[in-house]
Amino acid sequence: MLNVNPKAEVKMKIDIEEDELQVWIRPKKETKESEFPAINEELAAGLANDGKNIAMHIYMIDSQIEIYRNGLRLLQPHGSGRMDVRYWGGKIPGRHPTPFIWEGLARGRKRPLKKGEKRSKNLSLLQRHSNKYEYNAKKIPKKGLLLRLKRTGKFKEALEQVKVIAKEIETLLTMRATIIEAHRRFKISTTLSMQKQNLVMQRMETETDRSFPLWEKFGEARYTELAERKRDHIILLDEEDKRLAKKGYQFGTMPKKQPRS
Repeated sequence: MLNVNPKAEVKMKIDIEEDELQVWIRPKKETKESEFPAINEELAAGLANDGKNIAMHIYMIDSQIEIYRNGLRLLQPHGSGRMDVRYWGGKIPGRHPTPFIWEGLARGRKRPLKKGEKRSKNLSLLQRHSNKYEYNAKKIPKKGLLLRLKRTGKFKEALEQVKVIAKEIETLLTMRATIIEAHRRFKISTTLSMQKQNLVMQRMETETDRSFPLWEKFGEARYTELAERKRDHIILLDEEDKRLAKKGYQFGTMPKKQPRS
């Protein structure tokens, strides 16, 4: 921090050139408006655009996953062991593609209730004792999808094509996870950095609140001293011009020669 004693004498050069007298800053003079607000607006727009680009990229991945999901629906029989992809919520905002297997329950068994879910009491007596199959969606890891495919019964008919789709879906899920994780790490890193930097800026703000009035006093003293010296310098120049004019000197010309007596 710059230590300035406002009561201390401002030391100036005794011999000041005329050019130096033109250089000083008037403390109270209105300065040009700062450009940094507009610069920050450009930065904010750029960061917002980056976020839109990430969202669009993920949208394109999800669109391709949806095409492959429809392929799974067309190629696999509607039965226990059918692979599918649905969008569920996670630790980060939004819903995200999650692979799962439809598990058929035994006749008369009901699928397990989800957390917070209640069994509907509005079912008819016939529906409650129905012998039709119910299916439970069992989530599976996003890697190793080929190992989860059912290979028996009617699933054998289009197994090779389903393998291709499952492999492509796994690739897309990995790509998506890479982008999400990079964004998550960036967000955590910048948040922690900003928290630390805010503490530093709070210290700086406290110091500048105390120091800036002293800087203004120093600037005022400097301006006053230079202004007085410039005024005295101009007076001396005027007096010198008058003295030389009496001797016949004119600014920019040679003095007239005096006739010899």
